[in-house]
Amino acid sequence: METRSKKQENLLEKFLIKNCNKKRKFKETKQYGFHTFGEPGYPSDFTGTFRQNIRKFIKKCGEEEGVDIEGWPTWCTLLVHEKMKDDDDGRVMVPLYTIEERVKHSKKPFCDQCRSSGWGHHFVSKRRYHLIIPVQDEWHKFPNISLFDQTHLLHGLIHCNGFGHLLSINGFEGGSKFLSGQEIMDFWDRICTALKVRKISVEDVSKKGSMDLRLLYGVADGRTWFGRWGYKFCRGSFNVTKNSYDTAIRMLSWLNLDKIIKDSGNKDVEKIIGTYRELSDTKLITMKDLLRFMLFACKALSGDSKPHSVIKPITGSLQESLPFQDVSSKHGNRKNKDNDSKSRENYSNSSNKISTKKICSCSMSVSFAEEMPSRWPAKRLEYAAGVIMGALREKDSGMSRQEVRDAARVHIGDTGLLDFVLKSSDNLIVGDYFVSRSRNSKTHTYEFKSCKCRNLISFAAEEATSNWSARKLEDAAEIIVNALKRKRSRMSREELKEAARSHIGDTGLLDYVLKSINNVIVGEYVVRRVTNPSTKKFEFEIHELHGEDVCKPPESTSSGPVAPESTSSGPVAVTNPKTKKIEFPLADTTSTATSAAHITCTTPGLDLYNDVLYLFREVLLQGYDEKIITDLSSRQLSARAVLGGKHFVKEWPLSDEDDNFLSFVCRLKPSLFEDGQKYELSRSFSPPGELVVVPLCTTIGELKKEIQWAFRDTYCLLETFDVTEIEGDEGLDEGEVVSFAGDIWVSGNGLGEGSDRLKYEGGTDSWTIDCSCGAKDVGGERMVTCSICEVGKHTRCSDIDNAEAVPWLYVCADCNAAVELFKLLQGT
Repeated sequence: METRSKKQENLLEKFLIKNCNKKRKFKETKQYGFHTFGEPGYPSDFTGTFRQNIRKFIKKCGEEEGVDIEGWPTWCTLLVHEKMKDDDDGRVMVPLYTIEERVKHSKKPFCDQCRSSGWGHHFVSKRRYHLIIPVQDEWHKFPNISLFDQTHLLHGLIHCNGFGHLLSINGFEGGSKFLSGQEIMDFWDRICTALKVRKISVEDVSKKGSMDLRLLYGVADGRTWFGRWGYKFCRGSFNVTKNSYDTAIRMLSWLNLDKIIKDSGNKDVEKIIGTYRELSDTKLITMKDLLRFMLFACKALSGDSKPHSVIKPITGSLQESLPFQDVSSKHGNRKNKDNDSKSRENYSNSSNKISTKKICSCSMSVSFAEEMPSRWPAKRLEYAAGVIMGALREKDSGMSRQEVRDAARVHIGDTGLLDFVLKSSDNLIVGDYFVSRSRNSKTHTYEFKSCKCRNLISFAAEEATSNWSARKLEDAAEIIVNALKRKRSRMSREELKEAARSHIGDTGLLDYVLKSINNVIVGEYVVRRVTNPSTKKFEFEIHELHGEDVCKPPESTSSGPVAPESTSSGPVAVTNPKTKKIEFPLADTTSTATSAAHITCTTPGLDLYNDVLYLFREVLLQGYDEKIITDLSSRQLSARAVLGGKHFVKEWPLSDEDDNFLSFVCRLKPSLFEDGQKYELSRSFSPPGELVVVPLCTTIGELKKEIQWAFRDTYCLLETFDVTEIEGDEGLDEGEVVSFAGDIWVSGNGLGEGSDRLKYEGGTDSWTIDCSCGAKDVGGERMVTCSICEVGKHTRCSDIDNAEAVPWLYVCADCNAAVELFKLLQGT
């Protein structure tokens, strides 16, 4: 990258974001809330079409850059992450870059995504807008952004006609430090709605290891992860239609678990199904019931973020992390496949080691269940707490008791169990999360909140620097906790620093720990940093785990719960703080103490990731009885049909909410005139209508001019287009006021120069596609062209492996048969 001039650096300094160890500086830069940006009326009311709204957006909300990205004008919008607290000023600033690409001067004027999504017949639009949130490493400086980089936290491309594509989204697993996958998708959905886009497509090739998530979530939830935001099946590869896709989803979802156990004879499958049936409060009958329970009801039962935990990387990724690695990738990651194979091998080899042990597939403190006097066994209490934890994490804000209860009732049928756990849940650790209950000062009702915690060892290891060792950080944290215990109330940063100074001589160390410590478990206490609503300053408080908050007076004189006799009939799952894996301590039959030995989760029914992976491979992808694989309703062909559905689209309806404006969808008539010659357009293959919004009392003549300007401003092909007629206005004077709205057909002439080069988004290639799978057009898959008939075929359908290069000389089966027949005839 070229060295920037002093003038350029000064321009960038207006919104310079320093790294985490330095205070951030802004100079009169407009800032907006990340979680409210795009809501109705904020930051503005966008009443026009997308091509008008995007210009208004960059003018009002963007700071023009002094340096272009890849030669295109660029604007930056700063967004404040309201829920994420930083060390000094309490704010995390997220930069959103808007890049305007002028297609006429672009190296890639045509759109591959349009071609794959079935929009290849759209006219080439004059401008494309890239909306990018780069990876955090680029936040503190002007980013070296590439429009083809798949590491961006968000990259959306929208043509000026309102049609666009979601190219990449990366949550926590994709490198994000502050933004979850769900937060990014929520933001993207809001900004698309605000700017009034028309359709957005996404190619879902997301994977977790070797598992295709569109198949996994399709069976479990009836839709892909993107379906939560309204993205629906658009078109399939390999001639997969919407009907065959829907049929395949239903067939796999309705697989009966009892029949699977009976027909497969697979003991591992039987153990897995039996385990989760025992954990569930509701009866699990079909494969959809089982996978839905495993992916959604159990999602909060583990804080494990390692690759072999399905709970957080898969279900948690819907809210917290990237659900896919690279939306442009067409093939699975080989390394992930190898890891899955190795994990599966260990899983199968250990299936006979501990098969008699009862298990509880959750991760939380042992004392949580032991300190609750109840008639329910420990694993039922832990499961209920995990469901409540999942509801709190999904809401990501305080929830009233009724709100938590309603959210958890979907997964917990026993209302007595649910009410008991809600009554007892305060200052508890559930996996890696801390649950607290407090009184809302406005509503005077109790609210539940959750936050992610670190233990002292993890905190010290992660925050250790060259200046201070982990041991020094641990000692400083313990001194801070002791000071808070003596005070028995919240303390400001200054008060706490003064109290700890008598024990810590190194003020640099003390400042560093005070800046870093938040939601850290130290012994039997959790140290939290909160904002005082009156002073708006940070204060520190501690909560005693499984007991009262020592930083406020108890609200009752109760001495706390009395530990009952253990009702657990088996070992309780815990999280090993070093390995972050769920383990099960073996009960010591000769002593009340727990044995130091641990069992790692490699047995069927103990490891959720491997359980899902095993079901994915052995049930969804494979036929447990080869005799039933005869037609489309077979499981293997159904799985193939679901996997063939990669392209999903969300459509925003054209609304006419403002009574002061009229909206028209203007479509070109099938025949236009170009240089005196008739230019034919097929109605079934014509481009989408262009949206035009005009004020009330607009005349026919003014409407024609507005339509003409809209087409000229939007499409390269129509730069000199003149509207001559609006269907239905024959005989009307151009001075008459328009008295209609809706869809209209227009005709005109003057298609302009350069139309042959920049005509359709699909490009100038005129491929003939006729594959053995039935496909007649390009669906984004790898193709090979026959060297004789020049007809395109899918490489998969032509027995060319994905790892193989496309051969430069290829003869299709039909031509090969014709050649052989010709040889035979020549021989005779």
